[in-house]
Amino acid sequence: AEAAQKAVELEAGNPAAYYLLAKAHQGLQDDIIVIAQLTKAIGLKEDYMEALLMRAEVLLQMQQHREALKDIDAALAVSAEEETALLLRGKLKQATGDEEGAEKDFHQITELNPFNEQAYIHLGQLYITQKKLSEAIELFDEAIELNPNSAAAYHERGRAKLLNGDKEGSV
Repeated sequence: AEAAQKAVELEAGNPAAYYLLAKAHQGLQDDIIVIAQLTKAIGLKEDYMEALLMRAEVLLQMQQHREALKDIDAALAVSAEEETALLLRGKLKQATGDEEGAEKDFHQITELNPFNEQAYIHLGQLYITQKKLSEAIELFDEAIELNPNSAAAYHERGRAKLLNGDKEGSV
Protein backbone atom coordinates (compact mmCIF):
# COMPACT_ATOMS: atom_id res chain seq x y z
CA ALA A 1 0.00 0.00 0.00
CA GLU A 2 2.87 2.37 0.81
CA ALA A 3 4.55 1.74 -2.54
CA ALA A 4 1.27 2.23 -4.38
CA GLN A 5 0.66 5.48 -2.47
CA LYS A 6 4.09 6.72 -3.60
CA ALA A 7 3.15 5.82 -7.18
CA VAL A 8 -0.01 7.93 -6.83
CA GLU A 9 2.03 10.84 -5.47
CA LEU A 10 4.49 10.59 -8.38
CA GLU A 11 1.87 9.91 -11.05
CA ALA A 12 -1.32 11.61 -9.81
CA GLY A 13 -2.79 11.59 -13.33
CA ASN A 14 -2.06 7.93 -13.98
CA PRO A 15 -5.13 5.72 -13.53
CA ALA A 16 -2.92 2.63 -13.12
CA ALA A 17 -1.42 4.12 -9.95
CA TYR A 18 -4.87 4.43 -8.39
CA TYR A 19 -5.74 0.92 -9.54
CA LEU A 20 -2.60 -0.44 -7.86
CA LEU A 21 -3.45 1.45 -4.68
CA ALA A 22 -6.94 -0.07 -4.77
CA LYS A 23 -5.44 -3.56 -5.22
CA ALA A 24 -3.23 -2.97 -2.19
CA HIS A 25 -6.18 -1.83 -0.08
CA GLN A 26 -8.27 -4.76 -1.30
CA GLY A 27 -5.71 -7.02 0.33
CA LEU A 28 -6.28 -5.05 3.52
CA GLN A 29 -10.04 -5.57 3.11
CA ASP A 30 -10.77 -1.84 3.16
CA ASP A 31 -13.68 -1.73 0.69
CA ILE A 32 -14.49 1.97 1.01
CA ILE A 33 -10.90 2.99 0.19
CA VAL A 34 -10.85 0.45 -2.66
CA ILE A 35 -14.00 1.96 -4.15
CA ALA A 36 -12.62 5.50 -3.77
CA GLN A 37 -9.32 4.64 -5.51
CA LEU A 38 -11.05 2.76 -8.31
CA THR A 39 -13.44 5.66 -8.80
CA LYS A 40 -10.43 7.96 -9.24
CA ALA A 41 -8.88 5.55 -11.74
CA ILE A 42 -12.13 5.31 -13.72
CA GLY A 43 -12.51 9.09 -13.58
CA LEU A 44 -9.14 9.38 -15.30
CA LYS A 45 -9.85 6.61 -17.81
CA GLU A 46 -13.54 5.92 -18.29
CA ASP A 47 -13.08 2.57 -20.08
CA TYR A 48 -10.47 1.17 -17.65
CA MET A 49 -11.70 -2.42 -17.81
CA GLU A 50 -9.75 -3.83 -14.86
CA ALA A 51 -10.89 -0.98 -12.59
CA LEU A 52 -14.52 -1.28 -13.71
CA LEU A 53 -14.55 -5.01 -13.06
CA MET A 54 -12.79 -4.77 -9.73
CA ARG A 55 -15.12 -2.01 -8.53
CA ALA A 56 -18.15 -4.03 -9.70
CA GLU A 57 -16.89 -7.07 -7.79
CA VAL A 58 -16.35 -5.09 -4.58
CA LEU A 59 -19.74 -3.40 -4.94
CA LEU A 60 -21.36 -6.79 -5.50
CA GLN A 61 -19.73 -8.12 -2.31
CA MET A 62 -21.09 -5.05 -0.50
CA GLN A 63 -24.54 -5.85 -1.96
CA GLN A 64 -24.61 -2.53 -3.81
CA HIS A 65 -26.33 -4.15 -6.77
CA ARG A 66 -27.41 -1.08 -8.72
CA GLU A 67 -23.96 0.47 -8.60
CA ALA A 68 -22.29 -2.84 -9.47
CA LEU A 69 -24.58 -3.24 -12.48
CA LYS A 70 -23.55 0.19 -13.78
CA ASP A 71 -19.91 -0.88 -13.82
CA ILE A 72 -20.74 -4.26 -15.34
CA ASP A 73 -22.78 -2.58 -18.08
CA ALA A 74 -19.94 -0.12 -18.72
CA ALA A 75 -17.49 -3.02 -19.08
CA LEU A 76 -19.85 -4.88 -21.42
CA ALA A 77 -20.28 -1.71 -23.49
CA VAL A 78 -16.51 -1.81 -24.10
CA SER A 79 -16.49 -5.56 -24.78
CA ALA A 80 -19.78 -7.47 -25.02
CA GLU A 81 -17.93 -10.78 -24.61
CA GLU A 82 -15.96 -9.87 -21.48
CA GLU A 83 -16.17 -13.09 -19.48
CA THR A 84 -15.53 -11.55 -16.07
CA ALA A 85 -18.25 -8.97 -16.62
CA LEU A 86 -20.68 -11.69 -17.71
CA LEU A 87 -19.76 -13.78 -14.67
CA LEU A 88 -20.30 -10.82 -12.34
CA ARG A 89 -23.60 -10.02 -14.02
CA GLY A 90 -24.70 -13.63 -13.62
CA LYS A 91 -23.75 -13.56 -9.93
CA LEU A 92 -25.63 -10.28 -9.51
CA LYS A 93 -28.71 -11.67 -11.23
CA GLN A 94 -28.60 -14.76 -9.05
CA ALA A 95 -28.23 -12.61 -5.92
CA THR A 96 -31.27 -10.56 -6.91
CA GLY A 97 -33.46 -13.57 -7.74
CA ASP A 98 -33.19 -13.52 -11.54
CA GLU A 99 -32.16 -17.17 -11.86
CA GLU A 100 -33.12 -17.37 -15.53
CA GLY A 101 -30.95 -14.37 -16.37
CA ALA A 102 -28.07 -15.75 -14.31
CA GLU A 103 -28.32 -19.11 -16.10
CA LYS A 104 -28.26 -17.34 -19.47
CA ASP A 105 -25.12 -15.38 -18.54
CA PHE A 106 -23.29 -18.46 -17.22
CA HIS A 107 -24.22 -20.43 -20.36
CA GLN A 108 -23.02 -17.56 -22.55
CA ILE A 109 -19.63 -17.72 -20.86
CA THR A 110 -19.31 -21.46 -21.44
CA GLU A 111 -20.19 -20.91 -25.10
CA LEU A 112 -17.60 -18.14 -25.44
CA ASN A 113 -14.98 -20.09 -23.54
CA PRO A 114 -15.60 -23.76 -22.79
CA PHE A 115 -12.52 -23.69 -20.51
CA ASN A 116 -13.92 -21.19 -17.99
CA GLU A 117 -14.19 -23.36 -14.87
CA GLN A 118 -15.79 -20.55 -12.83
CA ALA A 119 -18.78 -20.43 -15.18
CA TYR A 120 -19.36 -24.17 -14.68
CA ILE A 121 -19.05 -23.82 -10.90
CA HIS A 122 -21.48 -20.91 -10.69
CA LEU A 123 -23.94 -22.58 -13.02
CA GLY A 124 -23.70 -25.75 -10.94
CA GLN A 125 -24.35 -23.78 -7.76
CA LEU A 126 -27.39 -22.24 -9.41
CA TYR A 127 -28.64 -25.70 -10.38
CA ILE A 128 -28.24 -26.89 -6.79
CA THR A 129 -30.60 -24.12 -5.65
CA GLN A 130 -33.01 -25.18 -8.42
CA LYS A 131 -32.77 -28.83 -7.29
CA LYS A 132 -31.29 -29.86 -10.66
CA LEU A 133 -28.76 -32.00 -8.86
CA SER A 134 -27.74 -34.37 -11.67
CA GLU A 135 -27.09 -31.42 -13.98
CA ALA A 136 -25.12 -29.67 -11.23
CA ILE A 137 -22.94 -32.74 -10.70
CA GLU A 138 -22.19 -32.87 -14.43
CA LEU A 139 -21.12 -29.22 -14.36
CA PHE A 140 -18.84 -29.79 -11.39
CA ASP A 141 -17.38 -32.82 -13.19
CA GLU A 142 -16.62 -30.51 -16.12
CA ALA A 143 -14.98 -27.95 -13.83
CA ILE A 144 -12.86 -30.70 -12.25
CA GLU A 145 -11.84 -31.96 -15.68
CA LEU A 146 -10.72 -28.43 -16.54
CA ASN A 147 -8.91 -27.97 -13.23
CA PRO A 148 -8.28 -31.14 -11.22
CA ASN A 149 -7.04 -28.96 -8.33
CA SER A 150 -10.26 -26.96 -7.95
CA ALA A 151 -11.23 -27.33 -4.31
CA ALA A 152 -14.44 -25.37 -4.96
CA ALA A 153 -15.53 -27.79 -7.68
CA TYR A 154 -14.91 -30.85 -5.48
CA HIS A 155 -16.66 -29.23 -2.54
CA GLU A 156 -19.72 -28.27 -4.59
CA ARG A 157 -19.87 -31.66 -6.31
CA GLY A 158 -19.79 -33.33 -2.91
CA ARG A 159 -22.59 -31.07 -1.70
CA ALA A 160 -24.69 -31.85 -4.79
CA LYS A 161 -24.11 -35.59 -4.40
CA LEU A 162 -25.07 -35.45 -0.73
CA LEU A 163 -28.25 -33.54 -1.54
CA ASN A 164 -28.94 -36.13 -4.25
CA GLY A 165 -28.75 -38.93 -1.66
CA ASP A 166 -25.27 -40.22 -2.60
CA LYS A 167 -23.52 -40.03 0.78
CA GLU A 168 -20.68 -42.32 -0.25
CA GLY A 169 -20.07 -40.39 -3.48
CA SER A 170 -20.15 -37.10 -1.62
CA VAL A 171 -17.27 -38.21 0.60
